[in-house]
Amino acid sequence: YINLGTIFFLDKSYEEARNCYIKSLNYNSRNEKALYNIAMTFLQTNVLERAKEYFSKAIELNPRYLNAYINLGIVNKRLELVDEAIFCFETALDINPNEADVHYNYANIFLKNEQYNTALIFFRKALELNSKDAYKIYYSMGFVHQNKNEFDIAMKYYNKSLEYKKDYPDAHFAKGTIELLMGDFKNGWKEYEYRWDSNNELKRPTYGVKWLQTPDEAKNKKILVQQEQGYGDNIQFVRYVYKLLELNAEVFLAVRDPLLKLFTSIPKVHLVQNNDTVENIDYFTSLMDLPRIFYDFQDEFLYKDKYIDFIKEDIFEVKNKNRLNIGFVWRGNPAHKGDKKRNIPINNFEKLFALSNCDFYSLQYENDEELDKYLLEYKNIYKCKDLIKDFNDTANIITKLDLVITIDTSMIHLCGALAVKAFLILGANCEWRWLLNRDDSIWYKSIKIFRQNSISSFNELFENIYTELKKLSK
Repeated sequence: YINLGTIFFLDKSYEEARNCYIKSLNYNSRNEKALYNIAMTFLQTNVLERAKEYFSKAIELNPRYLNAYINLGIVNKRLELVDEAIFCFETALDINPNEADVHYNYANIFLKNEQYNTALIFFRKALELNSKDAYKIYYSMGFVHQNKNEFDIAMKYYNKSLEYKKDYPDAHFAKGTIELLMGDFKNGWKEYEYRWDSNNELKRPTYGVKWLQTPDEAKNKKILVQQEQGYGDNIQFVRYVYKLLELNAEVFLAVRDPLLKLFTSIPKVHLVQNNDTVENIDYFTSLMDLPRIFYDFQDEFLYKDKYIDFIKEDIFEVKNKNRLNIGFVWRGNPAHKGDKKRNIPINNFEKLFALSNCDFYSLQYENDEELDKYLLEYKNIYKCKDLIKDFNDTANIITKLDLVITIDTSMIHLCGALAVKAFLILGANCEWRWLLNRDDSIWYKSIKIFRQNSISSFNELFENIYTELKKLSK
């Protein structure tokens, strides 16, 4: 049964493999290998609690089961049980201090905790012990340096990774994000295409039709455009749909509920959702592939004025039109992978709240409880949460404000797409789309960027915003 299970496992038929391993336990309930293999099937399918259960059972039978400790450490890391993960890797090092996988996975704990220099020490030790996985280790070292904003060094490590494995998608994708950050769109969009094959949640959908590759293919054709990644990405890159329309393409745009009403303002585009059936499609593409396809027309899309509209509804009015009316956002979607890096403590806004002749409107649609104590202290703060059901509602609100101050969430893209004046609060580790060392956006004319100079503090950034608001509120 174990051998048959291994055949299924190698074929990625994890449920069938698990059933075989379970049957083997009928013959020997204390078979540590069978328990370990069952745990691996759960790990491969990301059923982490069950994986943890079976790795632990294997370790009970064999307290020096090296691979079980390594993989239990990986499970604990994914479950964000950092102390338990560290215990597993420390125990594994005690069993075998020369096991490269332990050093590699231990390094990833330090990387996750932003202890970058310590992570590099462990990655180097892993490299010293295991040259066959050099491509993966060099990539990880590059990722550390990218997180430290040491982009030239990161690129050297990514290129080194590709020397060992020229088609390694993670290294290509990471290179692409740096090239885009540097404004090298020609190479950046090409490398960004590797996102579909790299180790992340993005998977290229297939609908049994050809994938659009060139503008010429789109002429007079029916094109299905798949939404991709976050709401902000959809708002930013929906501008490229107009180019398909110029080619006389019939465009079907997949859209999620919160954007549906807003995107009805896009003329001549059919909006579709999960349960809709679209027949006789000629080509399929993803919204964030369009910048690569239409790269030769890049200048038409950068630095844009308003390019979407909204359905106007009477849901909001400012309290006093004679004051400076400001919307603000300090937290993003907690499900976003980089949410912790972009969120800011709300106490940074205190000095702004104290400004005379300014009213502040919270545009948070969730997670705004920490604002309550400020509502008691300041009488110029208002919540809009109960007014917001979707992006069209938000559009109705922000277009009646004088300014929006926001972190890097979908809000900044909505402001830019509607040409609403906005201040973007940008952390030291920013996304590629905002480039480096500039206070304007190549994508939106209405946005001014305020960049964090020190990773540990937003004080200087908010002093600059305070100065700007004093000028505007005179």
